[in-house]
Amino acid sequence: MKVTLREKPIGSGRKSLYLDFYPPISHPETGKPTHREFLGLYVYDKPRLDLERRHNKETCLLGENICAKRQLSIQSGHYGFLKKTATNLDFLALFKTQVQQEKQKRSLGSRNNWMSVYQHLEHFSGGKLLAGDVTEDFYKQFRQYLTTAKTLNTNRTVNTALSHNSAAGYFTV
Repeated sequence: MKVTLREKPIGSGRKSLYLDFYPPISHPETGKPTHREFLGLYVYDKPRLDLERRHNKETCLLGENICAKRQLSIQSGHYGFLKKTATNLDFLALFKTQVQQEKQKRSLGSRNNWMSVYQHLEHFSGGKLLAGDVTEDFYKQFRQYLTTAKTLNTNRTVNTALSHNSAAGYFTV
């Protein structure tokens, strides 16, 4: 993973500083690959005054510092700088979107597994689950829930316990 500080002309004699990620990383809100993180830092395109040149120098140093921090974060496996707003996202809605995408790509059995996992997540969380709540402890609790959960299939008159294979399969989806 390489992080590069770049400039993008924005008009009015200024440029915006941004970080370029290669290969792309997942955007925390959309899940789509992205190459850029805009820093909200601006420099003069053609500085004329000493004040403008000093501003550009200090702003570029700040941008390089942020770039170096991002590179270190990525190398150590920490992507927290991207997840500022991701913790407040509705995880169940994101998961349901993924289920819909899987329906187009997978076999009937696999699609049913994804839907069953969604139903169990919804049941286990009481219908509300934020992305920030999905922690290692949450995974452990959900795995324990699956070992004792009943089927949520409405076609059966009596809910039976999930088989060990189903619980294991749901947990690995």
